[in-house]
Amino acid sequence: MLKKCKEYRFYLYCKIQVTFLIFSKSLKKERIDSKLWKHKFLKLWESNDERCEELLDRFIHCDIRKISQNKIKRKKRYAPVLFCVIKNDITKIPLFMEHYRKLGVEAFVFMDNDSTDGTREYLCEQKDTIVYSSRQEYSSVKRVAWLNRLIAMYGNNKWCLIVDSDEFINYIGSEEYNLAAVIKKANQSNNMRIQAFMLDMYSKEGLFQNHEQDSFLLTNRFFDKSSYELKGSDKGLLIYGGPRKRIFKENMLLSKCPLFYFGKDDMVANSHYMIPATPVRSSFVGLVLCHYKFIDKADMGKIEEAVIKENYASNSEDYKKYLITIRKEKNLNFYDERESVELIDSKSLNKIIFLKKIFE
Repeated sequence: MLKKCKEYRFYLYCKIQVTFLIFSKSLKKERIDSKLWKHKFLKLWESNDERCEELLDRFIHCDIRKISQNKIKRKKRYAPVLFCVIKNDITKIPLFMEHYRKLGVEAFVFMDNDSTDGTREYLCEQKDTIVYSSRQEYSSVKRVAWLNRLIAMYGNNKWCLIVDSDEFINYIGSEEYNLAAVIKKANQSNNMRIQAFMLDMYSKEGLFQNHEQDSFLLTNRFFDKSSYELKGSDKGLLIYGGPRKRIFKENMLLSKCPLFYFGKDDMVANSHYMIPATPVRSSFVGLVLCHYKFIDKADMGKIEEAVIKENYASNSEDYKKYLITIRKEKNLNFYDERESVELIDSKSLNKIIFLKKIFE
């Protein structure tokens, strides 16, 4: 067994070397530094990460094409580049763009997964936005490959922000301090990865009840203040629970690392963390990702599609559990008078006991 393991590691080492030799010219055409990314995959190989070969294959054979002609222009040194994989989210994307522009994001890079509802066309009209497209069927692994390719082109040695189109970042003091200020403060502490957690947002009326495109932020303005479980780890503070645990009995991992400096050894691992998984020096969590996932009929359709296609983690196991409960119980509602807090402004986040103030 050990011999077989050694043989495989030798094979994988050779595959990494040969792959970047063969594809160096095609990568160069896309402004991707093949030597740098060979280095990243060799570092991953050294760590014995079992995903190394799959991530390599997906990264190299990544079928994406640029469909907009804009160029990235950043005026502020610490303004992050925002990266997002999106499909059919025209009801959320205008407010999404408005939100992040207010927080100082100056450049957006989207991977549109064959949208048919006008999302792609809307994004291509935005002057601060670069849009790529792919007709490949979505999967969690392909999402990682898409993000790594986009960051390879536009995020090396820059501060990057990865969010989904239903995630609106927030923090105490966000009205006064933009994301560049957050990054500058992190830089002063040599903190290159900034932790956050998903804060599920909901209305009093129940799940999937929103009917107007421009009102979901106003109607879905409640969140749980204390229904969370905290666990320490070398990746930082792991946060579980929230209203999905209360209603769906699903103890979801809510922790994410959406804001980070992309250095020479770094790579996107999945939706929750980066690799290499360098130890986080503190359990400081000062960011939330206000998460608008159960808002309208379009969101319900995405859950049903995920169940049919089984293209999310563990064959969409979480989505299957959601759908069973949704179909079994009518009038599902996250709202709870004892637990729910209204998001009036960023000061409302003080109700979450473990959430820290970035700016005192």
